[in-house]
Amino acid sequence: FYVQGAFPILSRASEEGPSRLNRYFQRCYEDMALIFLPGAIWAIFYTREVILLVFKNPEYLAAAPVFRIFLVTFLLAALSNLFGIGAVVATHQDRDYQKVLVLTTFGFLPLCVVLTAWAGNLGASAAAVLAQAFSLILFVNKTREVVQPKHAAALLAPFLAGISVAAVSRFIGLSLFWSAGLLLLAYAAIFGIRITYQSKEVN
Repeated sequence: FYVQGAFPILSRASEEGPSRLNRYFQRCYEDMALIFLPGAIWAIFYTREVILLVFKNPEYLAAAPVFRIFLVTFLLAALSNLFGIGAVVATHQDRDYQKVLVLTTFGFLPLCVVLTAWAGNLGASAAAVLAQAFSLILFVNKTREVVQPKHAAALLAPFLAGISVAAVSRFIGLSLFWSAGLLLLAYAAIFGIRITYQSKEVN
C-alpha cells in the first residue's frame, strides 16, 4: 500500500529527471525500511511469544521457524515491490516488470514442489524466501541505470534499532509487552531524529 501510494509521485519524478527520481526514491526507501525493518527483526527474536499471544495454543510453537522465515520473506517482498513498482514501473518499463514476475513464478513453482516434498512447510517457506530474494535481485539489477539508492543510509539505522532492542530485551529478560514498549520508544526516537533532519534539510 505504501508503494502504491508513493507511485504517482515517483512516476512524475521520473519524468522530471534522474536526480529528482533518485531523491524521492531514496526517501521512500528510507521510509519503508524505517517502518518495517525494526519491527520485523524484533518479531524474529520474539516469535514464540507472539505466536502464543495470537493463537494461545502451545502446539502452534512448532510453526516458529516458518513464522521467522515469513518475516524475512515479508521484508524482501516489500523491497521487491519498491524496486519493481517504484522504479521499474514508475519509469514505464512495464515489460521488464512482467518478465521479472514471470521468471520468479517459474523459478518458485518447481522449487516449492521440491522443497515441500523434502521438508514440508519449512521447505515451502524456504522456497518463498528464495523466490522473493531472486525477484529483488532482478529488480535491483533492472534499476541500476534508473536509480542509485544508498542502501546503508536506508537500512543501517533501522537494522541497528531493531537488533539492539531485541538483543537487549533478550539479554535482560524482558517480557513481550515490556520489550514491545522499548521497541515503540526506539521507533519514536528514530522518527523524531528523521523529522528533525528533514526540517533542517528543508530550511
